[in-house]
Amino acid sequence: MPVPDDNDGIVRGGLPYWDQRDWQNAWDSLNLGGEDWPGVCEISGAGVSRKIDIKKQAGTDGSTMTDEGYQPARLTISITIHNWDQWDRMQELMPTVHPRKKGGTRTPLSIAHPQANFLGITQIYIDKIGIPKKPSAGDGLLTLSMSAVEWVPSPKPVKTGAGTSTGSGKTSAGTVDDHAATMDDLSNALGVALVTGNAEEVERLGNLINNMSYDDPPAG
Repeated sequence: MPVPDDNDGIVRGGLPYWDQRDWQNAWDSLNLGGEDWPGVCEISGAGVSRKIDIKKQAGTDGSTMTDEGYQPARLTISITIHNWDQWDRMQELMPTVHPRKKGGTRTPLSIAHPQANFLGITQIYIDKIGIPKKPSAGDGLLTLSMSAVEWVPSPKPVKTGAGTSTGSGKTSAGTVDDHAATMDDLSNALGVALVTGNAEEVERLGNLINNMSYDDPPAG
């Protein structure tokens, strides 16, 4: 995807202006896995969201909400090609994203397209590729759709010290910075649990925080 100069009045925040004929190709072009794909691309989907578990007790007003974290986005990538050269290039690139590719789900692909990048989506997995839509006799256009899920790194687990006694629940993060960051993460999670009224999670997180507080932070 071409990136014009910020000083030319076309780019805002790193994304190309949408209503500029000279830069319309920036919205049509797709770079996936470091490769420029042929044809005209369009991305659709429900966008980004958080997963909220809502529980309501019969006969009462209101409800209990539990924030279960960020929900990786689902995308549909549609590519329309127009000529023989684009068809050849499409066939060359297809093996790099094919779901049958060994180890495919362990290798996220970078994606450069304004519609995805606007929402902070920069890496995805291709998990489905549809059968190409048969070209019509009138326009001769062929369209291929691919389904993808956003790749979001899993959070780092809380490290436990090698000398932790069984059942003590005490944790050690390895460095002063890690210890402080872990305490911050636990405190933030505790705040969410208190707001959502999740009593079991409040108790669990409170015990973890208390046990970590009893330990001296490890030397940096």
